[in-house]
Amino acid sequence: MPLVQPGFFHRLALVVDDVTAADDWYRRVMGSVPVRATERPHQDQPRSNVLDLDGATSQMLWHGHLPMILLGVATPDGPVGRFMARWGAGLHSVAWEIDDMWTVEHLLRQRDIRITGVNVPGRHFFMHPADTDGVLMEWTDTTINGDPRRGLPVPPESGGVVGGVSGIGWVTAVVADADATAARLVDLAAAEEVTGNPAADASVERTVDMAVGDITLRLVTPRSDASRHMAVLQRGPRLWSYAVRVSDLDAALDGLAGEGIKTLDRDGRIAWTDPATTLGVPIEWTDAGVS
Repeated sequence: MPLVQPGFFHRLALVVDDVTAADDWYRRVMGSVPVRATERPHQDQPRSNVLDLDGATSQMLWHGHLPMILLGVATPDGPVGRFMARWGAGLHSVAWEIDDMWTVEHLLRQRDIRITGVNVPGRHFFMHPADTDGVLMEWTDTTINGDPRRGLPVPPESGGVVGGVSGIGWVTAVVADADATAARLVDLAAAEEVTGNPAADASVERTVDMAVGDITLRLVTPRSDASRHMAVLQRGPRLWSYAVRVSDLDAALDGLAGEGIKTLDRDGRIAWTDPATTLGVPIEWTDAGVS
């Protein structure tokens, strides 16, 4: 039995230089729309779309039919400030809903997985990334108000510059041993392998896609200097990029180019844009029918 049975994906967290500017960028380029609120079922108290995290500013959005949070630095010595100082802008963490966070925390500690960032008002905590191969994972018993995955109306994400985001293909973590991390996710969170997604040649990097709840974590281990992820791993394993699924990749890249967003490379049905033109966030683009 897995230690944790993840529920719905709760949010992809990005650290950005300017939350207001990033919010505007995601609405204009991606067609994202605000999340109205998070709910605290155990406290019977709705929350605003601001995260309870010391030293941070935030904004939650619907992006690719899933929640995403933009985090900015309010105080340099806060957790987001320390993250920004170490890694710069980019992917911060991934989070899932759980029914009973206190039981889950106890089971994880029994397995010698360290818990960090516990926030009682916000009802969430992280597992220490040193115990999860560099992947910063969060659990929460809060839910998203108006979540369409619970049968409510789908938020009206518009086409934006890219002509419409149809989903999040995967979230990529660069790790030292993709197979070992995949096995850990099976034991930890009932992960299941996903096959058929486009990926780099196996001689360049080992890629394992694992479904955790309703999102796919892509685990990548570079095997040669030809891998674009080799330099990432040399700095340390961590969450690195995510893939935006669009209905027409050619049209999306043309629209991005019109906004000054540069395509660095393309390999068939996957393209990579320059993070310097996407808020410092490494983004992949695909029109493949991925999970």
